[in-house]
Amino acid sequence: LISSLLSCYYLQVMATKEEFLQLKSTVQELRRTQLDILIRLENLEQQLTSLGGGSLVPKEPEAVLTCVQCGVDYKESENAAGLCKYHAGNLKAAGSWNYQYECCNKGGQNYEASKKTPGCAKGKHSSKHHTNYTYENYFTYMGELSKKAKEVWMELDVKDHITDRCMWAEVGLSEDGHTY
Repeated sequence: LISSLLSCYYLQVMATKEEFLQLKSTVQELRRTQLDILIRLENLEQQLTSLGGGSLVPKEPEAVLTCVQCGVDYKESENAAGLCKYHAGNLKAAGSWNYQYECCNKGGQNYEASKKTPGCAKGKHSSKHHTNYTYENYFTYMGELSKKAKEVWMELDVKDHITDRCMWAEVGLSEDGHTY
């Protein structure tokens, strides 16, 4: 009886030892596979980097901006000098129905048609209004800003007698606390 119990116990221990060895072998195989995958991944990332593709980590999509000078949508990575075509002067009435830009004297039969006249100046797109150089949409922006004035500190209205142009300027504080 003791002999049969010992042989039963021995078979259980042997089965457990065989299962342990099988499990150990399986774990080793999984580790080798994991190592192979990591090596392949590293090689692919090096190849991608050498081709100029950067990292395998996905990047945020680049923001699409709207140019304040010409109204075109663009991505900053694709922005270059000469892509923005805008007008450097105001659109003024030139007769009873015609409108023309002061900068190039181009225009159209009415205001809406004139607004679609291709720009005569070229530059780089900008998503923020600036004073680096004149562009037509800045005048509209400043006009809207002056309507939201919290305080007006100074107004200036001057007529240039040589060109017969009237020029207007205003300095003040906007509702959001910026000077203009």
